Amino acid sequence: MFDSFLKEYGVKAEEPVNVPQYTYVIVEPLFEEDLMKVVYQNGVADLRHAKLFADTEYRDIADKGPIIVQLSSKNDSFAVLKQRFEEKPSGCFIQSTQPFESVVTWARQRLTAQTGQASALLRYYEPRMLLPLLGGLSQEEKTSFISTIGSIRWFHRAWLALDTTTATSLLPLEQDQSSNKPEQIADYSGLVLSSEHLSKMASIQQQWAEQGK
Repeated sequence: MFDSFLKEYGVKAEEPVNVPQYTYVIVEPLFEEDLMKVVYQNGVADLRHAKLFADTEYRDIADKGPIIVQLSSKNDSFAVLKQRFEEKPSGCFIQSTQPFESVVTWARQRLTAQTGQASALLRYYEPRMLLPLLGGLSQEEKTSFISTIGSIRWFHRAWLALDTTTATSLLPLEQDQSSNKPEQIADYSGLVLSSEHLSKMASIQQQWAEQGK
């Protein structure tokens, strides 16, 4: 139903698939107060996680900010979080063959956007923001934004995705992630959101709200 609309903005309707070792999640603890209980259920105690705002200019609010977690096939946290994301806008999934540290670096580099003469926190991981944000980018900007990771998936009226590599292409990879060589993370200065871009974002948001009415 949404395909033709989404295609115009380089986004597609596609549900996330849990690819062990390569699936990460960014979650707002304010929405999911029992987040750590969810991801550590069934006795799994080795999941890697980090406060997204730590070691950034937003470190003072790191304790109240989102958490990035590398999911495991040893529990059903993926299924639980997927269901919760469908119920309330509390986060998004990321898939990448890169090690945990590289994905965290990627996620932190994209936290700041330039608007006019000021910089501001960009909550790109907020699912209600992702479609207008990514849809408003040029192809070059999309490529730069998603570089290093394979895909980002979120739920806002439907499961949506922006890919550089589809999740299914990762499925045959059986090697231990520790054997992967980290990709060199390129410097990323952040998005520059012009008034034109902000206007386009608002337009996409309005059009998306009208889809399927």
